[in-house]
Amino acid sequence: MLHDNLKSLNFRQSYTDSCFYNQEDIKGYTDSCSYIQEDIKGKTLVGIYVDDLLATGTSVKKVDEFFNGMKVVELKDLGAVAKFLGIVFDYDVESGWELDQEFVIEELLEKFGLSKSATVRVPIGGEDGEDGDADKALLPSGGSGTAQTPSAQMSQSMVGNLLWFARWTSPDIVFAVHRATRRSHALSKEGVLVEAFSDADYAADKSTRKSVSGGVLMVGGMIVGWLRKKQNCVALSTMDAEFVAASQTAAEMVGIMELLKEIGVMIKTDSILHVDNQAAIAQIKSEVRLVEPSILT
Repeated sequence: MLHDNLKSLNFRQSYTDSCFYNQEDIKGYTDSCSYIQEDIKGKTLVGIYVDDLLATGTSVKKVDEFFNGMKVVELKDLGAVAKFLGIVFDYDVESGWELDQEFVIEELLEKFGLSKSATVRVPIGGEDGEDGDADKALLPSGGSGTAQTPSAQMSQSMVGNLLWFARWTSPDIVFAVHRATRRSHALSKEGVLVEAFSDADYAADKSTRKSVSGGVLMVGGMIVGWLRKKQNCVALSTMDAEFVAASQTAAEMVGIMELLKEIGVMIKTDSILHVDNQAAIAQIKSEVRLVEPSILT
């Protein structure tokens, strides 16, 4: 509907690029989230993000004309912008617009447990040598991490937020953020963690009384596979059903681990299978104790 109403305001989609709009007598163009209308009376610029938008122009009259033309979509005029997408806007007649993200930065520090941390100089100086970085131990890939024991996942999330700040309101930290991003894509030297969760729906099929196995497989904290499979045999107890589900999920884990080895991804020696049935866990441990001697011999 928004697109149709923009067209009704004389915006026309370009034949050569669907992301651009033009008009015969009135110049206009757009990318995927902004629209510009210009005529001899002035210019109107509209930025759109999901169901929120910002409108500005060369005069108050031009902005009012835009909102009047868009009344059919029930837009709500909130007046002069004060906060948008985590950015605080402050306008002064003499100095113009001032943008800051102080409150978002404070929330970020609180989120990562760094609100009481000591400050350091920016940009990063010579304390981190260019040549020595390659030999430094990388962060573990699993878990959300804490301020004292950060993980790769936590670091990547933090760097992503810093990139956002650097782009919009804090260009002075660009160099420091660039240094922080150089190895955020790298895997830990100890290898990625392969883990899985298995479960069973006991006697789920009412006609055959066969149970259904379910499982989720994760590599480095990311879901890479899942399974839902009716068991071939009729389990006599929930323990039996959970045991079969665990064995099927473990088989899928082995396949993923072999694939990772083939493509050169280092994985942790110990992988984890999560089972939520204590009887099944006890049975699995019992089976392992019986199998280990034959493996050793």
